[in-house]
Amino acid sequence: MVTERHVRRFYVLALVWGLGGLLDSGDRLLLDAHLRVNATALDLPPAVPDGATVFDFVVEAGGGGEWRHWNALLPPYHYPENSTPDYSAILVPIVDNVRVDYLVNLIAKQGKVEIFQICVQKLKLKIYLRL
Repeated sequence: MVTERHVRRFYVLALVWGLGGLLDSGDRLLLDAHLRVNATALDLPPAVPDGATVFDFVVEAGGGGEWRHWNALLPPYHYPENSTPDYSAILVPIVDNVRVDYLVNLIAKQGKVEIFQICVQKLKLKIYLRL
């Protein structure tokens, strides 16, 4: 069941990724600091001493809509014991992979191709600008 707490936190998640999805890590730190000082009415993820920012958390859809660190969603990696996989086929789960998979699935569930196309174009632009 979606509660008011879920809606508040999903709003923050959308705000954070809408404003800062294309920022680099340094600018994400600045946005995190800005939100924590100037947007105290928002239900932000907890400030933790390990340097995690608002970008390091996701809303747990089930249950009470708790903020969860992306690390909590990392599936374990098991290297195959009976075979040697092709090097290019190995995908060790890291936070970035889990985060992108979650966000792409969230966009895909909307059934709006336009949103996905816009995100892909922004990603292409970001890659181009870094070259």
